[in-house]
Amino acid sequence: MTNSNPAVVRAIRSRRKFRRTLLSARWWHKWIGVGIGLVLILWIVTGLIMLVPMSNTSRLGSGTGGAVDWSLVVVSPAQAGQAAVVAGHGHVRSIELKRFRDGMAYVVRLAPRGSVIVDAGTSSVVMIDASLAAAMASDGLGAAKVERIDRVESQGNEYRGSVPAWHVVLGDQARTEAYVAIANGEIRRSDRMDRLKATWGHSAHVFTPLDRNAGDTRASHGALWATSILALFSIVAGYWLALPRTWRRSMQ
Repeated sequence: MTNSNPAVVRAIRSRRKFRRTLLSARWWHKWIGVGIGLVLILWIVTGLIMLVPMSNTSRLGSGTGGAVDWSLVVVSPAQAGQAAVVAGHGHVRSIELKRFRDGMAYVVRLAPRGSVIVDAGTSSVVMIDASLAAAMASDGLGAAKVERIDRVESQGNEYRGSVPAWHVVLGDQARTEAYVAIANGEIRRSDRMDRLKATWGHSAHVFTPLDRNAGDTRASHGALWATSILALFSIVAGYWLALPRTWRRSMQ
């Protein structure tokens, strides 16, 4: 027998609606929690990988790691700027003294664009060609044979430094690779284990593999935003389910 009392009908409908809402909230809370839990496991594992120290090769920087003989640094910033202006056909925007192999050099940035490397001992302009890049990549690593050297014109997930640059692959036991920036002489070296740690550590931690190239980070940023929003939704649903039943009914 069907009850035709409007108040009773409304109460029954309200209770059914409440049950559907409750079941829906539990379903979303459970499965979003499962997904977020997997992401948290990924972040914990990749975060631990990121704590593993990098190799001595990656920390070596430019040169062999020996002390710099500062008595050989005889060129003033003004002289370096003058040499750079003659070579680069622009005016000086900034001058930076930095280590270059086992000596020192000025990196003179010009306006409107471009930069010139000037040896701080001889005031000669340094041009980083393939042979010099190969020598820089081998500094401090013994007689490592150069297996391959390529010119890199654009950034990628493997290298996000200054371009163009030389990519040098050495044939040593550690499978060392180096990127040498042509404009400023910056060098980044890594061995096989460093690259594995970077791939399974930092890159996976921030979803870098989702990006097609270094200039387009929309995919990884979108994944981080989506994960954050879903986690927030799951937290809100969990707090709602934790409220006393009478409170939840009063909100319907």
